[in-house]
Amino acid sequence: MLDGVRDDIYPLLTCLWDYHQLKHEIKPADCIIVMGSQELFAAHRAAELYQQKMSDVLIFSGGYGKLTKLAKQAPEAQRFAELAVQAGVATRDIWLETHASNCAENIRFSMQLLAKQGRMPQSVILVCKPYLERRAFATFKQQFVDIPVTVTSYQVSLKDYLVMVDDVKQFINLMVGDLQRIIVYPAKGYQIPQAVPQNVCEAFNRLVELGFNQQIIIDR
Repeated sequence: MLDGVRDDIYPLLTCLWDYHQLKHEIKPADCIIVMGSQELFAAHRAAELYQQKMSDVLIFSGGYGKLTKLAKQAPEAQRFAELAVQAGVATRDIWLETHASNCAENIRFSMQLLAKQGRMPQSVILVCKPYLERRAFATFKQQFVDIPVTVTSYQVSLKDYLVMVDDVKQFINLMVGDLQRIIVYPAKGYQIPQAVPQNVCEAFNRLVELGFNQQIIIDR
């Protein structure tokens, strides 16, 4: 057993984890959009990219999502920006978007903010949670099909990530829920379609059977 994860579950998690990550090669872009969440690791990844001179425009996006709306704290974007400044990012290079409450809004509101300032980018780097990479990419390409985008996240193995997260069961539920959205959201017009291999579908179904269904969308 690893950090509360049964031995028979770990291969299922590995299957989903590997599928969610795109492993894009990151090159300099006009801006970096950092998608807020309850996890703060993306802020550290954004600071790394800034130090590597991948872009000098960082947009931290996020108000209150489904897991942070009840917390008595600052908006996600502000919390992320504070961490980035501590990591060496200049405040003059930080833009805040504090209204988004989901993946699609992170992207749309950030791009609207840039457009209003006459800075509509020709290339974008998205920074998000490791298990959100594929869905973030699909959501961006649904909205901005002609703009090149690469996606990245905090560079960490699944084994180490399980040690870092506060609630392992919540993480598994979220990762399962994100996979379901990759499957069902294209029909709703939220994302571009993506192939889901059979072994990934089987791992998803098994995790749902085991009770990791708290983030599953049920159409009514």
